Amino acid sequence: MAVFEAGPSIDATYQLAKGLGGYLVRRDQHTITIRVPVAKYHDVLERVAKLGDVLNREETVEDVTEQFLDMQTRLRNARAMRDRLEQLLTQAKNVKEALAVEKELGRITTDIERMEGRLKRLRELIAFSTITVQFKARPSDHVDSTVRLPFPWLDRMGLSNLLSL
Repeated sequence: MAVFEAGPSIDATYQLAKGLGGYLVRRDQHTITIRVPVAKYHDVLERVAKLGDVLNREETVEDVTEQFLDMQTRLRNARAMRDRLEQLLTQAKNVKEALAVEKELGRITTDIERMEGRLKRLRELIAFSTITVQFKARPSDHVDSTVRLPFPWLDRMGLSNLLSL
């Protein structure tokens, strides 16, 4: 997006996202990445487009529905396995059996925590859209009025004064 100054445009984009329930992901001198609620996506795009001249627009969609459903199923199965292992632990006949069950219980608990984290991340992906905007400085309308004459003797004759009028 072409703008006169990137800084104020980046600030305006951040404030827009924040005001609509979004948040900042990344920001540098010329680029900002924000996440906004899915329902506000098109509204944010329209408002950001008013900050300057859109030079290029690209949209990509990643459908995570299948991943989400798969993770829910895997998590449900892992929790059922944990419950069975806890039941087996109460029925252990000796220390060796108890240690083996506890080792497996620890592993499955770690897997469950990992799956819960992944499920949380997938929920966030479903609820928020990511927008990255790169701002490029628009050439200024100001023309440098300093003219350098190719020959120093022209300057001594006062020609540079005539050119600056």
